[in-house]
Amino acid sequence: MDFKIQYLKWLNENIEQFKIDDNTFRITLPFLDRNNDFVEFYIEKLSSNKYILTDDGVTLSELEFSGINIKTNVRKKLIENMINSYGVQKNSKNELFVKCTLDEIPLKKHLLAQCMIKLSDLFNISKENIKNLFLEDVKNLLTQNDIRYTEYVTLYGKSTLPVTYDFIVPRSTKMPERIIKVINNLNLQYAKSTLFEWEDVKGNRPNNAVLYTFINNVSNQKDSLGLLDSYKVKTFLWNDNDSKQIILDELKI
Repeated sequence: MDFKIQYLKWLNENIEQFKIDDNTFRITLPFLDRNNDFVEFYIEKLSSNKYILTDDGVTLSELEFSGINIKTNVRKKLIENMINSYGVQKNSKNELFVKCTLDEIPLKKHLLAQCMIKLSDLFNISKENIKNLFLEDVKNLLTQNDIRYTEYVTLYGKSTLPVTYDFIVPRSTKMPERIIKVINNLNLQYAKSTLFEWEDVKGNRPNNAVLYTFINNVSNQKDSLGLLDSYKVKTFLWNDNDSKQIILDELKI
């Protein structure tokens, strides 16, 4: 059995090519993205021996449609690194593309397809990366709303154990010190540990210091949020647009 020939035969039988006009073709490859859709892109002839291969902006648009903000600094850097590693470019319309000669098309097709699949997998990135991306989202929200803050501050409680908080908004003449903890996934156990740390720390903070929690996802919502609320911890669910402005207005003062 020649596995190389067998694989090439399978590729040849499952690649579809559709002629749109004399200079443009749509190519469908038998590779699946995260939605189990086949990878598809276009080949356009620019001149006698110059071609452009493009995804027509579908890959990054699909990520945005799925709720992933690709414009934060962390995500932009992640996407740029992926694109560069495959020798692919991105234009202002978020189209992924490569330019090449006729002889280079087979290799460029393969690289563009792999890049599209890799970017599609951003939807399923590791939990740690998701946590970092959510932290970046919160930071951008504070910055865009001109809220003054200090990042990554380690505080010590009565037990002398260190606790690191993501942001601190300093007190003003009208508002107390506001300490912000970013929580990607909140459950009842995490709520209990958050309260233990806060009860330990707040006695060493200026009077009336307040803890704010920015929460991305929550399980057992009634119990988890109820526990935090009972200790007067401010809770903000990221997708709760109704309370977003209220929280931001408090932090601006």
